Amino acid sequence: MLKKALIWQRHNTPTLEFFQIKEKADVYSASGTVVGQIQGENLSLNYEVTTDKNWQFLSVRLTQKTDQNLEKTTNIRRDVDGQWYVDDIARPDLKPCLEIDIAATPFTNTLPINRLRDALEDETELSMVYISVPGLAVEPVVQRYKALEDSADNRRYLYKGVFRGFEGVIDIDGDGLVLKYSNTFDRLSVSSQ
Repeated sequence: MLKKALIWQRHNTPTLEFFQIKEKADVYSASGTVVGQIQGENLSLNYEVTTDKNWQFLSVRLTQKTDQNLEKTTNIRRDVDGQWYVDDIARPDLKPCLEIDIAATPFTNTLPINRLRDALEDETELSMVYISVPGLAVEPVVQRYKALEDSADNRRYLYKGVFRGFEGVIDIDGDGLVLKYSNTFDRLSVSSQ
């Protein structure tokens, strides 16, 4: 059973994340606490993501706190019919999306990489629900993934954030969790619990 705790460090800002993932009977439960400065704002972000055993997104709860004593919580879920809800309000504009991308963490890259592993030999375009940090604004975006190397010893993917003109290489471990994300994130430590 998958059960890990790890720490990621962001390169371009003084930011750390403590992350845990646990495999349960029929879901993966992942949580992270990001603390640092993002886009010039000191903040903490707590999130809890639930996926099914095929890494299909089910729900996320995010709580952001800033140094201005502002707190914002957002809940996002996708039902079995593919309808998205943000704070219990239907969002039909998100219907084509299957996954989320939380801007402050590399974890959400795990979802499409693990769900589509065999299909990523060719560059694959995905509609994603992008959650900005700070602010927790929710919008549909286009991203692309392509396997550069997928062996027992090394898994490496090209990521393209088409909506913002960003490109990066993601190295992951055997569980699909990020080891290194170009010049953006590095894993500092890991422990199996």
